[in-house]
Amino acid sequence: MKKILISLLAPAAALLLTACSGDGEVRQFVTDFAMAVSTGDRATMEKMYPDAALAEALSIEANADSMQVEKADDGTYTVSLGDGKDLIVAKGDDGTFSIKSSHGVFAIPADKEALVKSTGWYDPSLTDAENAVRLSDSLFVDFLSEKAAAQLQEKITVTKNDADVDDFYKRATCTVVVSNATDQELPGDAYSVKADVYVSDGDVWGNVSTWLEQTKQLTGKPIPAGGNVEYTFTSDAPGRAPTVNIKCAVTLNPTPDFVVAAYKATGTEYQDYVNSQK
Repeated sequence: MKKILISLLAPAAALLLTACSGDGEVRQFVTDFAMAVSTGDRATMEKMYPDAALAEALSIEANADSMQVEKADDGTYTVSLGDGKDLIVAKGDDGTFSIKSSHGVFAIPADKEALVKSTGWYDPSLTDAENAVRLSDSLFVDFLSEKAAAQLQEKITVTKNDADVDDFYKRATCTVVVSNATDQELPGDAYSVKADVYVSDGDVWGNVSTWLEQTKQLTGKPIPAGGNVEYTFTSDAPGRAPTVNIKCAVTLNPTPDFVVAAYKATGTEYQDYVNSQK
């Protein structure tokens, strides 16, 4: 009975040792790759992981003891490193290992991370290499810039433009209020308002004439986040009983950093861009 039991356990033990040996090699390979990343050894990184050439930078910490290694039916190994990072490792016919794909290992610059993730530009379901190609699409930057500029134009508006006419002195006190609906302060040199002041008057026979009295360029006052600023000026209002109307147009010239900071993403921007290319 003892001999039978030993004979049954021996193949199982051999299989277990083989599996552990394979896991051990994979763990060591990934540890070596992490070391190459930490030392900035690009040549070694790209030899072990060819698609690493697509990455601006890589971010990986590997501890052989804490890795989770799972072998797939096709012979590849999925190495989970935690924090959403994993590597797909394959062993070639010559016995050498290489990384075929990864998730979460390509580093995204900190100043771009919020934008690329909030607009759907970065897709966590894709591999790092697929995302790298996706993020290199400069045409989307143009699309997003136009979209952000249009959104900003809707948030910087004239919310009041009226005139109080003094019939005795034939002058109008004009008031223009500019509002900022973003959550960022708008610098005073990042916008201007063209205010055209029109005066209308009628004669005793009921004929009405309208003319452009003056044009004012209003700018210079920073507008607080969610706040507004007021501009006042006077304009001549000759005539028997004149009425004064003000027509305003806002021109924006914010810095790119302001546009990015003020933009509120919906999460569908990249898909909207893809749809627009069809």
